[in-house]
Amino acid sequence: MYETSKEFDPEIDEFSVAKLTPMPSDQVAAPRIMESPIQLECKLLNLIPVGDSTKYGSSTVVIGKILITHLQDSLVNEHADGSVTIHDLSLETVARMGGLEYGTIGTRWNVEQDKNWNENHW
Repeated sequence: MYETSKEFDPEIDEFSVAKLTPMPSDQVAAPRIMESPIQLECKLLNLIPVGDSTKYGSSTVVIGKILITHLQDSLVNEHADGSVTIHDLSLETVARMGGLEYGTIGTRWNVEQDKNWNENHW
């Protein structure tokens, strides 16, 4: 993840530098990354600048719409009722916290559904 967050000149093949394999996408021009267990193809909706772009620490919030999700077969749980969920506990999820700081997900827990939970909302 760190390798792919660096600034590269346009003529540099970032896939080669990061030792990743590009593969064709179904609905967008940008290639997917074969080694990624989950791949999202997205449409850009909006870019929101945050902070002063002339100073260190500014950023851009990217808003997009997911058009299609690709999952490795080993991540898919098919249930008797026909529903499908993602077996995400096997993923070694990494988060970029900011700057050069990264982290992983620690303890997880589920909360009980109550009368205000509406799965259709999500």
